[in-house]
Amino acid sequence: MMRKEIGIAGIILAMLVFALVAPVSADTTVTTGVNIATGGGNAPVIMAKWEQDTTAELEDGDPTHLTLGSQFLPPATFEGVKEIKYYAIVCDEEDGGDLSLVSAYVYHPDNAYFDPDMWEELKYQVMLTNIGHDNCAVTNATAAYEAGLIQLASGYTWNGDNGTAVMYRLGKGTADVWMGTAEIHYCQPAGDYEVVVRAVDRNSNPAINLINIFNYLEVPAAEFDFSSVNYGSTSVCTNKWTTGNTVFSIGDNLPTVRNIGNVPVNVKIIRQDAMEFGRDNLGNWDVEFDARLGDSGTVVAYDPVAAGEPDQNEVLPDDLWMCHSEELDFSIHILKGFAGETHEGEMILGFDKAF
Repeated sequence: MMRKEIGIAGIILAMLVFALVAPVSADTTVTTGVNIATGGGNAPVIMAKWEQDTTAELEDGDPTHLTLGSQFLPPATFEGVKEIKYYAIVCDEEDGGDLSLVSAYVYHPDNAYFDPDMWEELKYQVMLTNIGHDNCAVTNATAAYEAGLIQLASGYTWNGDNGTAVMYRLGKGTADVWMGTAEIHYCQPAGDYEVVVRAVDRNSNPAINLINIFNYLEVPAAEFDFSSVNYGSTSVCTNKWTTGNTVFSIGDNLPTVRNIGNVPVNVKIIRQDAMEFGRDNLGNWDVEFDARLGDSGTVVAYDPVAAGEPDQNEVLPDDLWMCHSEELDFSIHILKGFAGETHEGEMILGFDKAF
């Protein structure tokens, strides 16, 4: 289909004027002209693009919109997904718009949380669907603009009274809003995700790509499948280990931790008391503890703390990566005690971003 651009070459006005007599008719002659664009028509234009989530604020990572662009939080739940909506506003005047394809290409970030072999590699392509230029589409686009989410193409504005203004084009019906959705997994690494929107018409004329990024914010998160550590029966001066496994199963009495965030984490013993053991006049405790992440992890030895003393915050140095579960092993070493005694205490576990 040949595409046409209609222009007015000139206007000749012919008026018959009779002296002292009002004209009884006035005919107007208008010349016409057209230029046929090379390459089978004019290319479409991607005027604007943005991303938003499903929250009322359009971006849960920056609900008050202090930072330009979209900021998203991961779900921080096991096997949770984050739904992201990809938008573009595309102008194509010919035949009311003869676009054959509008799509968004989403690329992995390049940071320490990701395999360097995958840096800036394509994550997925999202196909966008034309949702038109009615009041609903325009209202949604306006909300995104006011929230500071929209990336405009060079040379284009949001408001104005000519063809370089997005709202003008939407109002005239020569631009439409396009949208597609895709999910990001709970343990997809944090970072800046580049999004490239491409468009092509039915004559294979491509638009100039429009590029922006959204930020998948860092959220360290982990969960444990146990609420107690039972060291079992042991003897004085024996280092007794109780081990976990890598299967996350609440109630199996085999300690496991799993990373449900989007950055690596380190497990830490925030605080563990002395389990009713004492200490001598030199301050030496009658009991000491060890912990490690994984059966071959680095063993961290630590003393208990008494009420009112600062937390230990003993960090297990082995990193727990996204999407991974690992066993936690704990040991107790009783230096002084009496047979037949039973001791109970409390341990507080936590985690920090690894690096």
